[in-house]
Amino acid sequence: MTAGDNNEHTFDQALGYFHIISGVLGGKEVGTYLAGGCTGCENIARQIAPEHLEKVYKMGLEL
Repeated sequence: MTAGDNNEHTFDQALGYFHIISGVLGGKEVGTYLAGGCTGCENIARQIAPEHLEKVYKMGLEL
């Protein structure tokens, strides 16, 4: 998930919903990546910092 904010509780609600829906659907969570501090919400494409993209790419390779 991405968000413009990078506060301690930025992802609490979205992550809580994700856990509930995943459990109801019987999904097995293998990991999450929460990228705060992303800007560009007002544009068509959100600007995600390259370090986040590299980290989540490496996480995907480990699945």
